[in-house]
Amino acid sequence: MHVATEGIDPTVATAKELFARVFVPVDYTTSSHRAVGAALELQRAFGSKVCIFQLAEEGGDDEFLGGLGAPRTPGELVEIARGRLHRFIDNIAPELSGSVEVRARVIVKPMEDIHDEAHRWGATLVVVATTFEGLFRSPAERLVHRFDIPVLLIPASGE
Repeated sequence: MHVATEGIDPTVATAKELFARVFVPVDYTTSSHRAVGAALELQRAFGSKVCIFQLAEEGGDDEFLGGLGAPRTPGELVEIARGRLHRFIDNIAPELSGSVEVRARVIVKPMEDIHDEAHRWGATLVVVATTFEGLFRSPAERLVHRFDIPVLLIPASGE
């Protein structure tokens, strides 16, 4: 991804390229809201393209329907997740809902799925909500070490 940076201070040009395409995996926690908020601020400040992403998985209703012989297909799970992402953006930033892309895919291997979808979309930065606790790495910290795309960690409230 190349952003027009001619005639711009090199430091600002580097930031514009880094913030050009911001990818945000969400799980609808409060921390996730903060990560989306940070991405939307980058969009306002730098004109970034923003994509929010959810890994879709079966829930209790899907298990029930499967028991009745009418399981949801992976395509239906993705469409449900995409609809939920649209409603999420409509609720937290209705004025920006048309300028945020939403993506979803059925969960197989979470870290790899997020990485692959970020690459597929052309992300230049991944913004992830996290909590820091204990001696072991959080999923977001593991993501930082496995990704070849820069990752911005947004701590949970009060950290």
